[in-house]
Amino acid sequence: MLSRFRMTVHDCIREYRKLGEAVFGHPRLPGAKYAWYKFSAERLEEVILDVATRHGETQSGNVMYPSSEQLCKT
Repeated sequence: MLSRFRMTVHDCIREYRKLGEAVFGHPRLPGAKYAWYKFSAERLEEVILDVATRHGETQSGNVMYPSSEQLCKT
């Protein structure tokens, strides 16, 4: 987030906190049917795409990271 979206450290921390709450804040209930995993990978993907959409550019569902040759390659 720091290099690709050119976000400040404060903004990155805020986004990571939101991401953590959205993905890991509501684990599946023990004993739920087919609950062999605790967190949803689909939810993680949704939240990451949301961050990329708000701070970067997306094109037909694929996150695009245009950058200059002089910028960091991360």
